Amino acid sequence: MRLDMAREKKTAKKSVKMVSKVRRGKTRRRSSLWAAISIAALIVICLVVWAISGLFNRYTPAPGRGENFILIISDALRKDRLACYGYDRLRTPALDALAAEGVLFEDALATSTWTKTSVASYYTGFYPIKHRVMGINDALPEWYLTMAEILRLSGYDTAALMANPWLSEEMGFAQGFNRYVYVEDPRDLSGAAIVDKTIEWLEGRELREPFFLLLHLMDTHTPYRKSPADLSERLGVAEEAIDWYDIQNKYDSGVAYLDAQLGRLWTALKKLGLWRDTLIVFTSDHGEELFERGQNDHGHSLYSELVDVPLIFHQPSRLPAGKRVTRRVEGVDLLPTVLESLGLSSPRGLHARSRYQLLRFGQEDKSEEPAYSEVGLNDRIANIDFVSVTYCDFRMIRDRVSGSEQVINLAIDPGERDNHIGHYAEMDDFLRQRLEEYERMGWLLPMLRRGRKAEIGEDQRLALKSLGYLQ
Repeated sequence: MRLDMAREKKTAKKSVKMVSKVRRGKTRRRSSLWAAISIAALIVICLVVWAISGLFNRYTPAPGRGENFILIISDALRKDRLACYGYDRLRTPALDALAAEGVLFEDALATSTWTKTSVASYYTGFYPIKHRVMGINDALPEWYLTMAEILRLSGYDTAALMANPWLSEEMGFAQGFNRYVYVEDPRDLSGAAIVDKTIEWLEGRELREPFFLLLHLMDTHTPYRKSPADLSERLGVAEEAIDWYDIQNKYDSGVAYLDAQLGRLWTALKKLGLWRDTLIVFTSDHGEELFERGQNDHGHSLYSELVDVPLIFHQPSRLPAGKRVTRRVEGVDLLPTVLESLGLSSPRGLHARSRYQLLRFGQEDKSEEPAYSEVGLNDRIANIDFVSVTYCDFRMIRDRVSGSEQVINLAIDPGERDNHIGHYAEMDDFLRQRLEEYERMGWLLPMLRRGRKAEIGEDQRLALKSLGYLQ
């Protein structure tokens, strides 16, 4: 019996040792598991911090040269309707003079074919895949540092006169402006009203600090500004000979009216001694389809009539006169280019790059880079969600809804009618890879893909109805 008891004790000791070893093994495994989880969590945190570093982009203000800056955006203006871009039917003397004394970019692509999305990229230096201002109720998030905020931090007096209802204060586009005049009454949407208010503001300024003035004009947006006198003068025909049922005449009338109002602004700037030293940038948020594909609108595709926009920089005291830049640039590049032109630095982490070297010194970087555009209006027009990449003479447009792709050789098919996919296999793969890289720019923060939302007010709704956006 004693022998049996001894054996039992020995066996028990072995069992305790085995259990202890098992427990120690489990503890070690648990420790290893928690260590792996901790490391993974740390990696995720680092990736998230890296991803949002561009969202909460810090900016340390520094004094620039103190030069005034005026940014003029003409809504829905096609570049091919300006004489300085080769249009021979209509004279546009004010814009032609601006180009003759400044720098004209021959190949500028908008980042979107709808106002809110495109202007958000102008303001922030980010592609739509990141700022996600895409639909009717999408507002520009407050965590983005805008052009106006940067300039105000740098000592600028900031003011804006906005005639597009999508760019209201509720939609987040007033960030950084000391004075933000949003024209709610459709009767005051004319360029004449905006220019009158602009001249009045410039003449009444008593502040010594430099100013940033943003003007958004709607005369080339539907319904196009009907101005028989301006169109007659620039076409060289009698007013009664104009066919107002012709969409080309309607659109050109808006262009002629716009040019006439800008001519008034140029005269006022010269009178006030602001013409030579003020940086003036003229562009559009997107183009306009004039029934090339059966529609008279924008925001529904990414073809050239919608993504090609005018871009002119004018500052005779610093920039060369009459220079034409053939290098392709993107709308997203506007922010850093303007900041460097004013002697200021850009926030870190932007998608954009400055094109100041092209402006000032004419240095042409021969290396091509992909240019991206995107439009997604599923809450306005059902099943509209396109993204495109343009590289050299090729463009790939992807329909995110159906998954279909179109490859266009712009050199042999400038009308973009055919699908050349499969004809250039290596280029197809290259463009597809670039689009995948673009899509990955936004994957780390899916919770922010739609930014923040804002409700449309009653006054804004009425203005949008007058422009044909809402029923």
